[in-house]
Amino acid sequence: MVEKAEIPIRFEAFENPELMAQTLEAVAEGVTRINVIWGEAAARLGEDPPCCVSCLADDYGVSYVDPSERKCAAACQRLDCAPVLLEHGRATCFDLACYFAAIWRREGKACNVQIDPVIDAYGYPIPGEYHAYCRFADGSARDPSEELRDYMKHGKKADCDCVDPATFEKLEVGGCSTGQCGIQAMTRGNVRTAPANTGCSTDPASPFGGNCLG
Repeated sequence: MVEKAEIPIRFEAFENPELMAQTLEAVAEGVTRINVIWGEAAARLGEDPPCCVSCLADDYGVSYVDPSERKCAAACQRLDCAPVLLEHGRATCFDLACYFAAIWRREGKACNVQIDPVIDAYGYPIPGEYHAYCRFADGSARDPSEELRDYMKHGKKADCDCVDPATFEKLEVGGCSTGQCGIQAMTRGNVRTAPANTGCSTDPASPFGGNCLG
């Protein structure tokens, strides 16, 4: 018997995009740690998870999905951890960032999921819309959802840098142990997009608040 749990989280800070971003990063850290634990359990069974976007797409049929297609309520978005992502084969930027943050941590790289408010063409945050990607300790960044979309569009397979994963006991993850303490506050950016906001409801009457991660 497989046990599954769904945990609804309500956000109530539409007027403060920075606070929302920090809150979503805290959620992302939890999902990333779950993915690290799952990856270690899979490795002990001899089944290492895919290490790059081309492996995800080719071996598991995973594709990027816009968050507007993952709504489970008026302003609610389902977030998937690694085994659900691989099973369903559809992932938002949040799912992919949490997945690859775990993969790269297991390879010994210090990285966190960073969430940035999406900015419209006039320089204003679009209420409830955010973008997730991975930020490393050296200040560099990678965007797994962008990499996956690029691979699906052009089909050019990048060099796969899979390595034997570090053991969970030796790899420090999360919090200040990654050397990331305060990096979000120092390096947070904005994602610019078109003025239209058609993909996300921010209905305050929703029991889940409003959040779009894509």
